[in-house]
Amino acid sequence: MTTNDFGFSDVDAGDSLSGIRLDTLPINGTLQLNGASVALGQIISATDIAAGQLIFIPVSNANGNNYANFTFSVRDNSGDAPSQFDTAPNTITFNVASVNDSPSGQDKAIATLEDTAHVFTPADFGFNDPDPGDALSSVRIDTVPTSGTFALNGVPVTLGQVISATDIAAGKFIFTPALNAIGAIDFTFSVKDSSSDPSTEFDPTPNQITFNIASVKDAPTGQDKTISATGGIGYPLTANDFGFADADGDAFSSVRIDTLPVNGAFQFNGANVMAGQVISTTDIAAGKLVFTVAPGTNGNNYANFTFSVKDSSGDASTEFDAVPNTITFNVASNLPPSIDLDGNNSSGITGNNYQVLYTPGQFAKIGDTDVKVTDVDDFNMESATLILTTRPNGSDESLAISGSLPSGINATAYDPLTGILKLTGSASIANYQAAIASITYQNTTVVKNTSNRTVTVMVNDGEKESTIATTTILFDSDGDRASDSSDLDDDNDGIPDLTEQNGNPTRDTDGDGILDTLDLDADNDGITDLQESGLSTVIIAILDKDNDGVIDPTQNFGGNGLSNSLETTPDSGILNYAPVDTDGDKKPNFQDLDSDNDGLSDLSESGSGYLDGNGDKMVDGKDSDGDGILDLADKGAGFGGGNRPSFKDSNNNGTPDFMEISVSPPKGSNGSDTIIGTDGDDILNGFSDLDIIYGRGGNDLINGGSDRDVLRGDEGNDTINGGTDNDNIQGGTGNDSVNGGDGNDLMLGNDGDDVLSGDRGKDKIYGGQGKDIINGSDGNDRLHGDEEDDIIRGDRGNDLLVGGLGKDELTGGQGRDIFKYRSVKEFSDIITDFEIIKDRFDLRKIFHRRGSMSNLELQQSGKDTIVGVSFKGKEYTLGLLEDVNANTLKARHFKF
Repeated sequence: MTTNDFGFSDVDAGDSLSGIRLDTLPINGTLQLNGASVALGQIISATDIAAGQLIFIPVSNANGNNYANFTFSVRDNSGDAPSQFDTAPNTITFNVASVNDSPSGQDKAIATLEDTAHVFTPADFGFNDPDPGDALSSVRIDTVPTSGTFALNGVPVTLGQVISATDIAAGKFIFTPALNAIGAIDFTFSVKDSSSDPSTEFDPTPNQITFNIASVKDAPTGQDKTISATGGIGYPLTANDFGFADADGDAFSSVRIDTLPVNGAFQFNGANVMAGQVISTTDIAAGKLVFTVAPGTNGNNYANFTFSVKDSSGDASTEFDAVPNTITFNVASNLPPSIDLDGNNSSGITGNNYQVLYTPGQFAKIGDTDVKVTDVDDFNMESATLILTTRPNGSDESLAISGSLPSGINATAYDPLTGILKLTGSASIANYQAAIASITYQNTTVVKNTSNRTVTVMVNDGEKESTIATTTILFDSDGDRASDSSDLDDDNDGIPDLTEQNGNPTRDTDGDGILDTLDLDADNDGITDLQESGLSTVIIAILDKDNDGVIDPTQNFGGNGLSNSLETTPDSGILNYAPVDTDGDKKPNFQDLDSDNDGLSDLSESGSGYLDGNGDKMVDGKDSDGDGILDLADKGAGFGGGNRPSFKDSNNNGTPDFMEISVSPPKGSNGSDTIIGTDGDDILNGFSDLDIIYGRGGNDLINGGSDRDVLRGDEGNDTINGGTDNDNIQGGTGNDSVNGGDGNDLMLGNDGDDVLSGDRGKDKIYGGQGKDIINGSDGNDRLHGDEEDDIIRGDRGNDLLVGGLGKDELTGGQGRDIFKYRSVKEFSDIITDFEIIKDRFDLRKIFHRRGSMSNLELQQSGKDTIVGVSFKGKEYTLGLLEDVNANTLKARHFKF
């Protein structure tokens, strides 16, 4: 209020308004001074009034004429108490005109259920308006819920959007909670009236609606899925295939099969599934629910079934998914078959390929007995194509059928131009496996190219071809189960290929088109190479009982194709004899048409000169079977066939004439001599230079003399002295005494109970058969007992001692000695002087660097130690170490 509102006047000049006294107060509204209600009789200074501190406030929304009044008396500033107040109070009356008011809403809490939508009504917003006639026009959304969705007529509501009361009343404004959401969710709003007064039509203070969402039990849900399946193969369904989910955290309990697939087989535990059948997740996890595509069928959307997942809640009203889902199977188009020519890889070739040996005169099957054809979407094959891709012998080699073909399969004739043999006809996989296993490789060429052959095989199921499987055919000319490519003696004539080649891999001494390595009579003198090898007739008779020029297959050839009987040790590749060159012309007898250089051909001296009609010192005619022995000297068809066990021996001394330089008593000279003894007890002296001495029969004394000598005791109990230099000495049969003398000697006792002494030098000594005594003497020697119970002494030097078979007594002697074992069969020895500081055991040939001390058991027995060995699950006793404490043996003493 202002001072003018009080109408002050005073007749006394100079007096002014100093204040007013409130004589009565208004009944309606409030009269306030500086924000505080005034009191009856209160005096208000003109200064406060002028400062606007005296205010009348009507009741909110109240109005009307003569709405309120109060009386007052003005006061002047005369200071005269009796006259300073007006004696007649005045009245101020308030006429309150009406104005438009803002509407108001009201906060509200709405209770609802999980996953249940709420349709708003106008009453939800608590509209109120003091102005008569104003109604709810609309609602403005000031904030939106943090979860769930607002929608007006299906369209999401945005922040600040105004929604008409008409749409609200029509049920178009809906709140939908987020799926499975529970708890309190709120939003704010402002109501709007119908006044159309922009300044007051909206409630200035937003209100809040809060949804209190109570949880309810949820049904589980599954999920549609498409699965890629393969024809002919069962697909075990898993729990993951059904896409189970449950908002309540309940576990996946089972599946109800609502509809069944039209195609394929749908089985539970081997029995057909029924519509409506409920299958537990335990059984599903065990792989019992299986869908199988029919063989030969395929396609997208090949089959489907519907299902409803079930949770573990036990609530019958919600435990099953209310909306079934679908699993669809897509089956790829026909997959190709596959073929494996050696199912268990017994030929040593991994993958689907095969390897086989071929011996001339026989045939080789191009597949193993366990040929395996597989096809995941078919039971039958329609064809197979076999191609001999390498054919260096042209039309003389072919593919053929062994026996009759299985039912339903026919074969085209082998085509020599393409190398193709084809099988046709719709037949079972088993029949095609048998048919392919019956196909053989054959070769009728007389002189064969022995390079590897390759056969490719493919099968076809009528739509697709398999990948190629390959058979590699390796030639085994002598039938000893070692391919020519790995065979040290391709023709089994007892002479290594390298010796026959003598630096020329294509050597063909007689020019018959057959390499010496495959030629049983390399010089075509009618005498097989085996008979001209230098081996004694006794040994040859043992090795080649049928006298066909080929060492018998009953002999042991090890892994390298060279007869073990002719090696220093099995598979060593080192001959235990030297091929003979009777006349010393650097051509061994088997490649020499005049072995004794006496001017007479070996053919004529053998007693078969009549076979040489043209005088070229060789047998005339042809070689029908390609073994290098011409037909006139060949006793039979096929590989091998020398026709005589003995040859002309004019002086009956046991040496054929073609190998005997002279029939006079053997004596040496100061040059390089070849001396051959008689069947009696000979004394044979080589003197100086390189001598070759054969004792033949009888108990001979052989002295090599100086230089590098080749000394053979042959039959009888011989004494052989190598003399100086590096000698090659063999005792032969009988109980021999062999002394190497000076030099690095190679000494072989062969048959009989021999005594072999290396003397000085780095010697290699092999006892052979019999109970031998071997002395290394000086030098770093390699001492091998070979068979039976031997006594081996290393003596001085760093020696290698190999007892071999039998219960041997081993003495290393002085030096750093190695006791080597190549097989558990060589165990059970006595070692008399194992030195902890210097000696070692070598077990690497047994353990191949995979052994350790855990494979050994060291047991004290009195003063001695017994060494036990654990190998491949079995226990063995390596031997007894005399005067050795078991606790002193450590890992450093053994090489694994």
